[in-house]
Amino acid sequence: MDNIFSNIPEGDLFGIKTKSDFNYQEAAKFFGMDKKKVAKAAGIAESSVRYDERMPTDLREFFMEIISVISVVSSQFKEDKEKTKLWFNMPNPMLGGVSPLQMILIGKHKKLIKFIQRSISGEGP
Repeated sequence: MDNIFSNIPEGDLFGIKTKSDFNYQEAAKFFGMDKKKVAKAAGIAESSVRYDERMPTDLREFFMEIISVISVVSSQFKEDKEKTKLWFNMPNPMLGGVSPLQMILIGKHKKLIKFIQRSISGEGP
């Protein structure tokens, strides 16, 4: 049986996870997302994008979800950063020919999470 907490990485996740917190700005960099792309993907105003203690709750939740996705996907590739990045950037026929990154950028990260969960559990699309 899988551990319910297995989606949180134990070690450094490509510089995204620190000892006590997460580096949200590094998560944005992992996906090549500037402030404008982050705002669109998270569904918030561009002026609300910030990476300090005053980060909006919606933005923090968005990043926690995509960091969780990075963690799960990277675990499938034995924490290989290049393979993980490649998976996010390659068009995927199971996603209608769009890349997982494109899904995130258009605000469909929740749909992507469900797809990944079903795939890992062996269910069909």
